[in-house]
Amino acid sequence: MSIWRVPASGCRSADGERQPQPSGDEADAAERGDGAQPPGIGDSQDIERPGEENDACQEAEPGTFWKRLVAGQQEEHQDVSELVKNSLVPNGGRVIAEQDGFQAMSAKGAEADGESAEQRRDSHCQCIRHDATRVYTPGGRSIQWNQLIQIEIHWIFLKQKGGWGYESAFVFCVHCVTSNRLQLKPMNIIADDRCAEYSRRGHPERPARIVRTVEKLNLQRELEITWTRPGLIEDAAILRVHSQRHLARLDQPMDFDADTPFYPGIAGYARASAAAAIESMKSARAGQTAFSLMRPPGHHATSQEVMGFCYLNNVAIALVEALATGVRRAAVFDFDVHHGNGTEEILLDWEGAALFSIHQHPCYPGTGAAKRGSNCFNFPVLPHTPRLEYRRVLSQALDGLKRFEPELVAVSAGFDAYARDPLAEETLEAEDFHWLGQSIANLGVPVFNVLEGGYSHDLPELILAYLKGLSGL
Repeated sequence: MSIWRVPASGCRSADGERQPQPSGDEADAAERGDGAQPPGIGDSQDIERPGEENDACQEAEPGTFWKRLVAGQQEEHQDVSELVKNSLVPNGGRVIAEQDGFQAMSAKGAEADGESAEQRRDSHCQCIRHDATRVYTPGGRSIQWNQLIQIEIHWIFLKQKGGWGYESAFVFCVHCVTSNRLQLKPMNIIADDRCAEYSRRGHPERPARIVRTVEKLNLQRELEITWTRPGLIEDAAILRVHSQRHLARLDQPMDFDADTPFYPGIAGYARASAAAAIESMKSARAGQTAFSLMRPPGHHATSQEVMGFCYLNNVAIALVEALATGVRRAAVFDFDVHHGNGTEEILLDWEGAALFSIHQHPCYPGTGAAKRGSNCFNFPVLPHTPRLEYRRVLSQALDGLKRFEPELVAVSAGFDAYARDPLAEETLEAEDFHWLGQSIANLGVPVFNVLEGGYSHDLPELILAYLKGLSGL
C-alpha cells in the first residue's frame, strides 16, 4: 500500500486515483528559497498585575457589576450567573483548568447533610490553591502558568430563601500568591533551514512545506515566536526505539519503498528532525510551548522499517527519551489523518507510555482499526466524516488521554485531515485546528508538538491556526 501513488480505496477521490498536486512554484528548488534561518523576534513581555484589592472574600447580590482588572484593562459583568458560567474571575482572567472544583464546592444538599447556613459558609469560605493551566486576559493573550505563578480562589455561598443559590451568589476573589508579574512566554519553534536541502520533484513531502510555513510565521504579528536550532542527537537515544540495522540502512543508497526515496545525506536530515523533537520535548518540560517544524516526518517509521515518508520515528524517540530521563507517564496524541503505525509498533505495551491516534480508516497504511495491546488506543473515522463528528472523535480521544493522566504529552501534529489536502478525504478547516490547539493547551500538562503530515498549499495557515490555539490567541 502506498501513501500517495496508489491510495487505498478510502483515499481515492470521486474521479479515481489522485496524483499529488504541487503547491506554489513547480520547481522544488525554487520553493526552497534562500534557506535563511529565521531570527528570534523579541523578548518575553511582562504584564503588570494590579494590586491586592481583592484579597478578602466579598459578598455580592445578583446583578452586581464585576470588574475584571488585568493589565490595566477593565471588563464589566452584570450577571453573577454569567461570571460562574464562564469561569470569569476578577483580577485574574479566565481560569481554564480544574472546573470540577466548582461543582465540588456547590451547596447542593446543604440541608441534607445537616449543616447550618453558617457552618456551610465557614467550611467553604476557604482559600484553595489552584494550579491553573492558562489564564486568558482581556486582550486575548494567554499566560501559561506552569511553575511561574499560582493563584488562590476564595468563594462564598450567600444564604437565599429556601437554601443556597448556586448561580445567583457565587463569588470569587483572586489574588497572586507567588508573583506580582506575569510573563508571557513566546512560542518556541525548533527549525533548521537545512531540512529544505533535499527533495524529489513531484513528491508531496517537499521543502515548501517548511519554507512557506517559516515565511508565514515571520510575517504574522499575533504570535510571539523564538526560533531554536536542533542540536545533535546521540545514537543511544535513537537505539532505544530503532534497531542498529535500521540505523545502518539509512546510509545505503537505494530507495526504501515507492513512497520513501533515498536522498544523499538522508541519515543526517532524519537525525536532525529527531533531535528537534527532543529539543521540543525539553522545552515543554521547561515550561514552554514548543513546536518542531522539521522534515522528514516520522510516525510511520517502525523500529525496523523506513516507510511512508518517515525515516526515524521522531515523536517516539523524544517520548522514550523523556521516559528515560525522569518522566513516569507520557502519551502521544496523534491527529495526523494517517494512522501512526510506527509509533504504535514501537510503544505497544511500553510501560508508562500510551498512544491515542485519530485517523481516517480505510486509508494508508491500513492499520489502526481497533485498540492494540494495553496502551494503544485507536479512533478511526470514515472518509468524509463531517467536521462536528470529527471534533467529537477528537474530544473522545482527548478524554481518554486525560484518564491516562500523563505527566507529558507528545503531539504528532499532522494537518492532512484538512478538507483540501490531496492525500486523504476528510473535512477539517483551519478553525478546527485552532480549536484543537486550544483543547490540547487545556490539558493542563506539558505538551510538545512535532510536525508530521499536511500536504496542501494551505499548510502554513493551518499550522498558524493551531499554534494560535495553543497560545490562547
